[in-house]
Amino acid sequence: MDLVLLHHPCEFSALDAALWEGLEEALARNLTRAIGVSNYGADDLAALEKAWTVPPAVNQCEMSVGNRDAAGLNATRARGVTYEAYEAMRGCPFDDADVVAVAAGHGVSVAQVCLRWILQHGAALAVGLGANATTIPAYAATNLDLYSFELADAEMALLDAK
Repeated sequence: MDLVLLHHPCEFSALDAALWEGLEEALARNLTRAIGVSNYGADDLAALEKAWTVPPAVNQCEMSVGNRDAAGLNATRARGVTYEAYEAMRGCPFDDADVVAVAAGHGVSVAQVCLRWILQHGAALAVGLGANATTIPAYAATNLDLYSFELADAEMALLDAK
């Protein structure tokens, strides 16, 4: 396996610690290349940090312009762990006039603005291309074009306020 994640924090930190110990063992035995967590907030990471020998490679969490955990993002990055965003499009405000204006100003789509916002917050992206075979090539091209523009500080602040 390339990556194994603990999907969600357990109710008790001792259970998380035991599961994490098992993942560390799998990593030590070369059964996986990396181990990580999913949906861990700042407090969850702090509790798990007491138990880990090897920190998570990834903390995969829901993150979008309309739905994010800034404290969790900051706690993850402070520990040198990669924050990976999922559900990026679910919280993208496609019809918001301000976001539409930012996209128009860069000559890109609103979806690209929402994804670029995540990248500029220092997170990696877990995005799909959908199930409609006719749209996949266009979605792939726009996803690969996220590095052709950069959001200004004022644009980031505007999106942060959404």
